[in-house]
Amino acid sequence: VPTGQPSPLPTTPVPTPVPTQVPSLLPTVGPTEGDLVTLSASLTFAGLDATSISEDDVSALKTGIASVLDGVSAADIDNVQVVDASSDRRLLGASAAPHRGTQNWRRRLATAATVTFDVSVSISSSSYDDASSFS
Repeated sequence: VPTGQPSPLPTTPVPTPVPTQVPSLLPTVGPTEGDLVTLSASLTFAGLDATSISEDDVSALKTGIASVLDGVSAADIDNVQVVDASSDRRLLGASAAPHRGTQNWRRRLATAATVTFDVSVSISSSSYDDASSFS
């Protein structure tokens, strides 16, 4: 619980007269603020039931996607979502009627799922020259 009064003095001893470390002469290796590039994508798979997807399946999807993208690992892929993309379609078929040339329509649910995901890559630590070559 905070007190109603501020502390009377700083809690640290007297400041040091000089900085404690000498600054480095070279820049540090690491991503800068504008270095991280994120690409969002989606894939639709016919025959895939979104309700049956497990965490192991998501992991396998990430590994598979990373295997076809240069310089991308499964760890670079996140925000994976699998949603139902099934559709109701009408198929034209031959009629069982004895009359020649008669056709009928039948309905079939086409199972499908759409997988959306983000791929984030640090350009400086990848094989890409710039953000436009990644996307």
